[in-house]
Amino acid sequence: MKYNLSYEMNEESVNNCVEEIFKFILTEGFDWLEHWMHPVRLLNEEKSPINRIKTDYLNFQSGGIKKEDLNLSRMLLGIKE
Repeated sequence: MKYNLSYEMNEESVNNCVEEIFKFILTEGFDWLEHWMHPVRLLNEEKSPINRIKTDYLNFQSGGIKKEDLNLSRMLLGIKE
């Protein structure tokens, strides 16, 4: 199925785009989330969306996160200690 996610700067066009995004989420997004919410798949499948950050993720899961990385994340997200 193809989705038309383009829009122009008018209400009808933006509303049509929002409807297309909604269709995409219903037909593609939920299945994608359901597939990748399983840690075994997320960590082991070749096409996992976290392959490029897997080592960092595993370090985080085991409590091996660096204090400076945690502080930087908090600062960027505006989280107070």
